[in-house]
Parts: sequence; structure tokens; C-alpha cells
Amino acid sequence: MELFNALPSRGILPDEFTYSSMISGLCREGSLEDARDMLKKMEKNGYMADSVAYNIFIRGLLKKNEYCEAVLHLEEMSSLGLTPDISTCEIVLKIILEKGPDSTLLHMLLNIKGNCENISS
Repeated sequence: MELFNALPSRGILPDEFTYSSMISGLCREGSLEDARDMLKKMEKNGYMADSVAYNIFIRGLLKKNEYCEAVLHLEEMSSLGLTPDISTCEIVLKIILEKGPDSTLLHMLLNIKGNCENISS
């Protein structure tokens, strides 16, 4: 985070790729609050979160069992015309298989079913 925060003082402005990379790293570390803040900072600085950033964050939420928030971000993503990727579909299916049916996850799966057709076993 220190390096990211130091970028502007060095004349380097983060772009969508930089923000997505930070969100990915924060989610991998389990720092969902920081990842959420990074999404907000991204938008505040004039960048719309793209499907890459959303998919990364949604997968991070799912891995931490934050199903309701994941569904909210999926719906937000859809309202912006963005679609989940195959890996997001796969993690939803994997969690359902591991933990059993959950109404929130099943709702999420129904919302993304069109993008899940190409999943290979």
C-alpha cells in the first residue's frame, strides 16, 4: 500500500490496471475492506471499475463467505453492462458443491448462468 500511495508524489498516476492489481492483491491477502476502499478510490479518481476489477472483488468476497455483498456487486456490475467471467462462475459452483445449496448463491448462479455455459469439467 505504501508504494501505491507514493505513486502520485512521484508523478505516476494509477490506471485501471494498477487499481485492479491492487484490488487483486488486497483480496488475496483477505483485506476486503481495503479492496472495497480501493474500488471506491478508483471511481473517485475518474476510473470506472471494469469487469476485471469487479470479478476480482466478487471472487474475494465469495472466498470469505460474503455472499450477500457478492450478489450486490454482481447486480451492480450487471447494471453497468459488465459480465462475470468464467472463474467467477466456477467459484460460485465450487462453493455450492462444497457447502451445499444456499439461496443467495443459487440466486447469484441464476444471474450469471448465461456466462457459465462454457465451463468445462
